[in-house]
Amino acid sequence: MEEPAASHWEERASSKAPSRTVQIASALSMTAFLWLSIALCSPHWLESDNRIYSSKFDKMGIWTFCFRSFSDPKRRYPQHFVSCRWFFDSHWKYMYDILAPPFFVIVQLTFGAGFILMILCATILLTFWNRNDPKRHTLLLYALAFCHIASAFWFLLCCTVFGSNAYREDWLAGWQNNYLSWSFALAVIGGLQLFIASTLYYVEAKRCRKDWRKRRRSDQYSSQDKSAITRPLAEEMDLSSAVQVLASQQLQIGPPPTVITTVLRQSMV
Repeated sequence: MEEPAASHWEERASSKAPSRTVQIASALSMTAFLWLSIALCSPHWLESDNRIYSSKFDKMGIWTFCFRSFSDPKRRYPQHFVSCRWFFDSHWKYMYDILAPPFFVIVQLTFGAGFILMILCATILLTFWNRNDPKRHTLLLYALAFCHIASAFWFLLCCTVFGSNAYREDWLAGWQNNYLSWSFALAVIGGLQLFIASTLYYVEAKRCRKDWRKRRRSDQYSSQDKSAITRPLAEEMDLSSAVQVLASQQLQIGPPPTVITTVLRQSMV
């Protein structure tokens, strides 16, 4: 009997090469990881116009603030800041209420949560590419889809909160001359890429699950066909063995009765 054709899942499992959908999603994931890492480390989320020389604010990132000439408006710290400093620098401890209002704390927390989930996504992705067991590919693809959509949610929420509050009058001086810069754009692009990648991972997981079910169904049908073919052969072998036993008894006892002779002749026919 002709064997069933190999399914899409079987061909991909035998070649041990992920599909083009997974390759595109993996490329989006890795580039998103690069863009979001640059956005995390670079102080270019919000910048001031360089043509305005009287502006005290220069630029800022998620964890960095840069000023041209900045001092505490409440006169709690007399020093003037003219350089870039880390957010947790000891000189900022008197001005956290000015530099980090509640919305900015939410931005830091949501970006941190998204970045942690993105590291988890990268770990699962490396496991998927290094694991040759096709039986767990579907589970890993579902895990990648869930992890990417959760990470994309936190990143896009972070960008939404920051973009809607970046021009508040009560936050940074000279807000009229500030503009969202390229680090913010990289964060938005990275979040969108993670969302697209999660969709591709989910589509591929559904396809693998469907192919797995088709493969199991075809295996069941093939096993039933084999059993249907081998059952008559087994019955014929049992009959021939019974004839041989009767023939051996005939040789030991003597000439058999007429009825037994007739049965043996019909069975041999």
